[in-house]
Amino acid sequence: MDRIHKPPQPPEEGDGQVAGEIPTFSGGTNGLKLGVTTPDSIPLIDPGNPGLGTQTSTAGVFTTGLSYGPGTVFSTRATFIRPIGPFDGKAWSVALNARTGDKNDRWTDDRLNVTFKFKNSGATLNVYEEDRVQGSVAVPTPVYNSIVSNSSPQPFTLELLVDRVTGHGVAILTATAAAPQKLPFSLWKFRAEDGPKIEAVGPSLANCCMAGTTVSVEVIDFQILQTFSERP
Repeated sequence: MDRIHKPPQPPEEGDGQVAGEIPTFSGGTNGLKLGVTTPDSIPLIDPGNPGLGTQTSTAGVFTTGLSYGPGTVFSTRATFIRPIGPFDGKAWSVALNARTGDKNDRWTDDRLNVTFKFKNSGATLNVYEEDRVQGSVAVPTPVYNSIVSNSSPQPFTLELLVDRVTGHGVAILTATAAAPQKLPFSLWKFRAEDGPKIEAVGPSLANCCMAGTTVSVEVIDFQILQTFSERP
């Protein structure tokens, strides 16, 4: 449900623009299947400063041409099912993003996102603004098990409310047969007073750390709901 553009704008496919990554977009059992394979050798963010880490390979679909600057309020949500990838090793994530830029999800974009991060046979719900952790909470084991089940995987929804009037936001995880998990946070980069405009919003898949590895997830639903676009 796109209430921003008239007529509604279909999301555009985009990726992380990382050399050697392989993003895929295909029909899944229940929705659009996103996939991404990382390069065998993941490029560094800055070869002269290895401590900054590696570039993140991504695949996602994004509504672009937005203009959520100071004084705007909006929410977005996406529902996913069937995450597939290594669950017992390094981190990879299913994400809902609000960022600068266009359809391509470059690591250089300013971003705010809520992530469902898989790592070491568990998961966490996280809010990141740039590389700053704005909140993190463990996903209960029964919820995690229902989502990664081979025989009967359950859907899960990530939601992000961004209030650039008050300078606060809320990230929400909703899963089958469990109370929603909420992470309130204060905006740091995308402040009420100033900061860049959010230009692209959408669900994605991200793998920063496992070379030569493929991960995937299906997107069942994606919506943006605008509350208002100017200061009252």
